Parts: sequence; C-alpha cells; structure tokens
Amino acid sequence: MALNELQKDVKAFDRKFGWEGDKPEHTVLHMQEEVGEIAREMLKKAGYKKGEFDKERVNDEITDLLYLTLKLGNLLEINLDEGWGRIGKRYQGK
Repeated sequence: MALNELQKDVKAFDRKFGWEGDKPEHTVLHMQEEVGEIAREMLKKAGYKKGEFDKERVNDEITDLLYLTLKLGNLLEINLDEGWGRIGKRYQGK
C-alpha cells in the first residue's frame, strides 16, 4: 500500500474520532513519547533495564509511531510518497 493511501486512512480515522484539529507540534511531542516507549523496551532487550522484553509491545509502539508520522504529514500537507521517492534515490547514491 502506498504511503498516500495510508495517509488517507489516518485522515479518515482522525476525522472519525475528532482528532483532525491536533497541532503538528503536539503530534511531534507524541512521536517522541512513542520513541521513548520503544527505547524502554530496547533497554530491556539489552539487559540494561529490568523487565522482560515485549516484542509485541515494540510492534505496537512502532505502529503508533508510523501512524503519527503519517498524521504529521497530513497536518503539514506533505505527500510522503514524494519524499519516499526522493529518499530512495538518495540512499541509492550512498
């Protein structure tokens, strides 16, 4: 599925739950929160933090982060398919 199709899904979901008025700045803060939750699990995996690593939780948190990334693209009116194409070319040049 193309990123712009996922962006449409996110936009519809946000509209359904009344989240389309969220501010981009707040979305970025929420993204940071999700990265922190992923980091917490990775520290458990590395044995640095107590507790058992939960792969399913990491999956959920990465998915939350993806959702918020798509949402940020929507809020800023960015077509992420275009960016994906550019980054692909940039990575091929490395």
